[in-house]
Amino acid sequence: MLLFIMLEKLGIFYNEEVERYIESFVACFNVRFVILSLDFEDMITGSPHVVSPYCHLMRYKLHKLTTCLHQNRQGCRRCRKESAPFVYRCYAGLYEVAMPIIVNGRHIGYAMTGQFKTYNDDGSTPEIPGELIDICGKLGLDGALRKTWEELPLYDRKTTESMVNLFYMLINFIVMREYLDIHQPDLTEKILRWLDNHITDTIELDALASAMCCSRSTISHTIKRRLGISFRQLCTQKKIYRFEKIIAVEPSLTISEAALRVGYDDPLYFSRLYKRTRFIAPSTYVKSVRDSSR
Repeated sequence: MLLFIMLEKLGIFYNEEVERYIESFVACFNVRFVILSLDFEDMITGSPHVVSPYCHLMRYKLHKLTTCLHQNRQGCRRCRKESAPFVYRCYAGLYEVAMPIIVNGRHIGYAMTGQFKTYNDDGSTPEIPGELIDICGKLGLDGALRKTWEELPLYDRKTTESMVNLFYMLINFIVMREYLDIHQPDLTEKILRWLDNHITDTIELDALASAMCCSRSTISHTIKRRLGISFRQLCTQKKIYRFEKIIAVEPSLTISEAALRVGYDDPLYFSRLYKRTRFIAPSTYVKSVRDSSR
């Protein structure tokens, strides 16, 4: 019997074999491989890195995260429009491949691989875009820029085409073997999805019950029975988890800024709530994220 793991927000399940196939692909080509949801959130990511050291430099030292995410989304939208893999070169000089994932006629997300270099059409070796060299020169990051650039995999056109073909066949194989599947969410999953979509609100039980077309007691009893916590505890945990995810993506944000994005306009109250839930101050978590990103 297949072991399916629920992706809580989307009602999508995947077999554990999917991760093994992705890891094998990444090990062979030393590229990034990620499966994204329809709203571009990472669902499954292959090791050894979420992003390469070069791309980490772009995102967090040169503050190009917004540019990176925008180009990824544009690539995904293009592949969905064409219903085929879409290969493009990003602003940082690397190649990316995006492909739509369709299960039972329903588009459920995207697969992406990339962060590699290819030789130019004339056979010459690719170079770092001049604009990035200038920026890094002003920031004193010349050495880090060139070192991380040299570490990136470099493939000729034939190898690149073969990799793209294997990527395409792998995703089709995963879908064909039903290693990705969809199911209709039950009440608990609908509640979790609704809370995710209203994370910035001051969430009230009445509003949730109305949205679910259920009574307050049904909602409360369902959460307690299925998750073992109260409605209010669930809301707090959801908001704190989203706060941590926001900081992980944008470590330069202040606690106040990140807390506001999850519906807390009083940073002192949020700090007390966080400490009561996580047993550490939010500043300790933020510092650990910033230290690890250096």
